[in-house]
Amino acid sequence: MYFTAECLNQYLLVLSYQSYKNSRYPTDQSLIPAIITILTMLHQCNTASNTIMITITVPFDNTLNQKTYENIINTLQFHQLQCTCGHSGCLTIHGYYTRSLKKDDSGISLSICRVRCSRCGRTHALLPSLLVPYSQVSLQDQISIISAYKTSGDYEEIMDETPSVDENLIASIIKRYVKHWMQKIRSFRIGLSFPPRLVMQCFAFFGNQFMQIRQTPNILFLTPT
Repeated sequence: MYFTAECLNQYLLVLSYQSYKNSRYPTDQSLIPAIITILTMLHQCNTASNTIMITITVPFDNTLNQKTYENIINTLQFHQLQCTCGHSGCLTIHGYYTRSLKKDDSGISLSICRVRCSRCGRTHALLPSLLVPYSQVSLQDQISIISAYKTSGDYEEIMDETPSVDENLIASIIKRYVKHWMQKIRSFRIGLSFPPRLVMQCFAFFGNQFMQIRQTPNILFLTPT
């Protein structure tokens, strides 16, 4: 079973309570709400650990839509994909879920493929490296916004190309960058000018896609060239 360090700490607290329960003070009811909270958190940790993202490297000059995404999945060598349990050749398509992406003056919907490991039962969402998990703005657009923030501060060209990305959304992206990512990429001298290298370095140093905020496990699959 896969546990994060935080989940393990909660598990140890549960064990401590079980020891307490067998002690000579088993009738103290004041701990029950706290124990229920701990057990709920433990369950949530275990559930979250069963869903892991696999980011697939793709050329950044590709236009991302449902057709190009399906081409990525159809040409993917599934036997080369490895689950976090260590086994390869055990992932099969399990289903799809809808993901929205800002594009042009509105947006598009993508049906993202989810695969399941026949050995451990974990599920994995297959994401192209053009996407940022849990964001409706593509990685390339986020890089353009951050680059403009670092240089001119002029976002007119970005909003002209993608009218669905407005000033409020740009401000939100910059805020997340400054709060969660700016110091990290400065510390490791990671540049924004070459997105494929940026993606590889962020996974190598931080284990996440660039600008990924939620700490859902994410692993990088390098597509054979």
